[in-house]
Formats: sequence, C-alpha cells, structure tokens
Amino acid sequence: MEPHWITFTIIPLILAIHQFSIQSEKIQKTIKKTGIVSIGVILIARLVIILPLPFQADLFKYKSDYFMEIDSLAGPAKVAYVNSYPKAAMHTFYTGSPAFSFNCIPYGKKQYDYWNYEDTYNDQEVFLVGNWPSSWFESTEMKSGYHLYYKTVAHFPVLSKTEVKVIHVDNVIRKGEENIITLQLHNPNDFDLNFKDGPLPVSINIYFRFHGGRYYAPFENNSLDILKPHETITVTGSFKPEFPAGDYRLIVTLKPGYMYNIVLTPVMNVTVVD
Repeated sequence: MEPHWITFTIIPLILAIHQFSIQSEKIQKTIKKTGIVSIGVILIARLVIILPLPFQADLFKYKSDYFMEIDSLAGPAKVAYVNSYPKAAMHTFYTGSPAFSFNCIPYGKKQYDYWNYEDTYNDQEVFLVGNWPSSWFESTEMKSGYHLYYKTVAHFPVLSKTEVKVIHVDNVIRKGEENIITLQLHNPNDFDLNFKDGPLPVSINIYFRFHGGRYYAPFENNSLDILKPHETITVTGSFKPEFPAGDYRLIVTLKPGYMYNIVLTPVMNVTVVD
C-alpha cells in the first residue's frame, strides 16, 4: 500500500471509529494496545531497512552497493530510472544524490511527473537505468553482481507535464484506413518542444491497449514543427491502424526520439473494425 493512499483512508477511518471509542472504555484500551504494538513494529521495520543487517539480502533485491555503483558509473551525469520511483527514492537515500523516475508505458504517473524536475533534468546529460533489454540500451555486469541495462542520454527530455487533449476522434475506427483525430497540445514548460529537429525530436503516437498487449499507429501531421513555451495549439492529423479488429482503450503518447512513449491522455474506449 502506498503512503498517500494510507493517508487518504486513515482520516475517515478515525472519524468512523471516534464515536464508538469515546463511549466504550474497552474499545479505548484495545486501540491503545494496538497503537503501541503498531508503533513498535514500524520502528523495528525502519531499523531493518536502515541498518546493514546480514539477512537484508533476503529482504531487498537492491541494496546500497547497487546504488553506490550506479552513482559511480554515472560520473558527472544525472541519474534516472525507467518506471521505478522506488529505485529513484532509494538512490537518493543511499547516495545523497538526486535521481529521477522516467515514467512511460505501461507505468502510470507518479510524484516524479509532478515535481519540477524539468528545471534540473531537461536537456541535461542523464545516465538512464532500464529494467529490461532494449535496442537502444547498453548492458554490462556490475561489480556488485547485478546485470545493468543503461543509456547515457546527452540531451534528456522531460515531457511529463506536457498537456494533450483529444478534441475529436470517432469511437469506431477503420482498420487499414486513414482515421482523423484532432488534438490540443499545451507546452507549460520554459523550453521548446521540437517535433522535427533537435537531438530527440518528439513524435505523437496513438496507442491501442487491450488485455495482454498493445498496438500503436503514428500520428501523421506534416505541419507540426515547434511548440513554443506556454503555447497551446490545436492540430488535426490522421493515423492508420494495421492490427486486428476489436475493442481497445485508446491513449495518446509522446515519444522523444528513440526513447519510450510517455502516456499523456486519459483512456478512451474505441472499437477497430475491418
């Protein structure tokens, strides 16, 4: 359970049991005993995490030596992890250096997408650590015994705050034909979004997700070039699905160069037909 959900649910829970507890001395004693035990368990768990105990290897897959070695391999570059806000947080905890979580398909948005990392990470040299093999990742065996997938990105893009809204698309989409979609794009950042030039030009994809997999079709629009800082534009383009007919959940993504697609719109239910 993530901490923000615990915080969200604990308040109404306290209010719900308040009336019962003030009317019953037995319930008050039970809550007091439970609270004392819970505090003790939390303190012990925290100490287990912090202290270098011998049995930690069985509890945690990644330990301090993993993050210290990555920090060393990164050199002067900043560190980011693909789809892993726990690793980013642990990296900062163990090394004292900042780290970022590059969240993309199939990961949802996390705190790293809402904090102002574009001020310190965008267009910077970043040592990006992946979770799986990729055509653009390098790989190596670490001294600490882990297998590492990584890529040093010279001009790292931070696009997670870019706003994309689907203005119009048909709910029934024709397979093998050009389908029209209208999008509204907003750049809230202090830097340009380049769709044609630059080290990692941004492309737009229309993703179709289903249980067990996903397909995508590129968004075609020859006029889209640069989205200036704080600019909002409406663009109409087309996409051509070349995959099986069926029911899908449609989302729009941005893809910086060779990197992974970033989810930017809510899910829409659509049907692809022959």
